[in-house]
Amino acid sequence: MRRQLHFLVTILLVGFALPLFGQEPWSLVKCVEYARENSLIMQQAELGIQRAEVNLQRQKNSRLPSLNASANGGAQFGRTIDPTTNSFNNQTIYFNSFGVNAGAIIYNGGRINHAIEQGKYDLEASKLDADAAFNSMALSIASAYLQILLSQEQVENASRQLEQSQALLDQTEKLVQAGALAPNERLTIDAQVALNEQNLIQAENALESSYLILRQLLELAPGESFDIVRPAVTIPVTTNPDELAWQEVYAAALGTQPQIEAGEMRKSSAEESYYQARSLALPTVSVFGNLNSNWSNLAKSVDGYGTDYIDLNVIFNGVPQTIQIAQQVPNLVNNPYFNQLNENFGQSVGLNLSVPLYNGSRAHLTQQEVEIGVLSAKVANDQTKQQLQSDVQRAVNDAQAAKRSFDAAQRALNAAQASFENAEKRFQIGALNTYEFTVAKTNLDSAQLSFTQAKYQYIFTLKVIDFYLGRPLELE
Repeated sequence: MRRQLHFLVTILLVGFALPLFGQEPWSLVKCVEYARENSLIMQQAELGIQRAEVNLQRQKNSRLPSLNASANGGAQFGRTIDPTTNSFNNQTIYFNSFGVNAGAIIYNGGRINHAIEQGKYDLEASKLDADAAFNSMALSIASAYLQILLSQEQVENASRQLEQSQALLDQTEKLVQAGALAPNERLTIDAQVALNEQNLIQAENALESSYLILRQLLELAPGESFDIVRPAVTIPVTTNPDELAWQEVYAAALGTQPQIEAGEMRKSSAEESYYQARSLALPTVSVFGNLNSNWSNLAKSVDGYGTDYIDLNVIFNGVPQTIQIAQQVPNLVNNPYFNQLNENFGQSVGLNLSVPLYNGSRAHLTQQEVEIGVLSAKVANDQTKQQLQSDVQRAVNDAQAAKRSFDAAQRALNAAQASFENAEKRFQIGALNTYEFTVAKTNLDSAQLSFTQAKYQYIFTLKVIDFYLGRPLELE
């Protein structure tokens, strides 16, 4: 049975689900479902499933008898054989023939049965390939979605920092006008405002780029209105990467990742090919039947009899005499078309046995080739498992590293916030000059940027772990 997707189909965004029509913002659920229905990747995967279904049906139908009809017509010239009398004739002969042939395989070494089983494995593998393609695409969409949320937060941080710098500039301007600060103190704040304006523009550009990436993943038409739902994002508490062992995650992933089961299906398919190749050295038994008839323009039929006299020269008593002998002669006329078809109608039925004795070692070489294919399928399956193991190890390591980075960014932000608050108080009482104050603010801005980046990176790595564990992908 086709594996049900474990996590991406049931993506939940905390709060509410928005309607999937109009110009409403797109939720992560809507993005993933839209891609499932409209992406070229999934369309190609679906075509692969359809091809496998057609191939399976072809293998099943090979069990059925064959039935074929034939008809031909033409002309013969020169010394040829009349097809209705089998006699030689030097006339031009026009002919027409019909035939119906039927046949069925009774035994061929189990080749058909194994071909059907192979078709079933190939169909299941195609479905699992589609699941794997969807999972990969959905994870990319989730990553792009989180990147937009990160960029939105960075824009807000940059806007807030610019507002703070502008407020500081206004305050500094008042102090300069009151004579409490030297005019050159304003230059440092001007530079800070310009830097924050630059940071805001860069954040806005990054947001546009993030939207572009998601739009391209969804294959949306250029210029189409598009916005996303912005849920409240918090650090998940269901997974602690420090408590994870990659072996446990890998063991779970073996049962959740469709590409692993697809590899098993292909290995079984290759084994069925081996049995088919082995059947080439076994006898084949089939039954056949035939119906046929023909017509020729030279064919005649008897339409009564006439009397014909033959002169016979004899000698009677030494005197030559002529004697007439009467004989019946058939009157020949052209035999009608349908009469010929009825008179020439023939039937045959029989049993055919074919025993391969020597065919250039084709059967033996085919078996060797298929054996190599079976080994290749096993190696490919092992490679898929090895790649999954590497991906899981990297995912666990990334999550643990991201947690350390997030914890460090949190401490750095707290320290920068405390330092800035202290600098702000000292600046307000004149115990700190403008340059020193802007340095503290710049440090806070940098810490805030690093913290936001570390937070979303940590969230994404945890989502990847959830993906391998088969958990629903949720934004809490």
